[in-house]
Amino acid sequence: MTFNMKLPFKFAIIRNIAENPASNINTIMEKLKDDYGSEGQFNLKMVSMHLDSLRTSGLIQEDTNYCYSLTATGHLRLKYITHQK
Repeated sequence: MTFNMKLPFKFAIIRNIAENPASNINTIMEKLKDDYGSEGQFNLKMVSMHLDSLRTSGLIQEDTNYCYSLTATGHLRLKYITHQK
């Protein structure tokens, strides 16, 4: 039996930032729309909350242009996130 499971939304956000450095919230949402667009949590407010949570926990950083990238800690933790597509 084969399961095609996608990552939890917050993990997908951090993986997307790793794959697309210097992404802003609109770019992140556009990249994740195909996989998560039909979910109730896929809205600007929730994505913003997830980004704030990831930033507060030291996994991502935000620059002056509101673009996100992984921190050194984020790169170290990324190896624990399943890399499925």
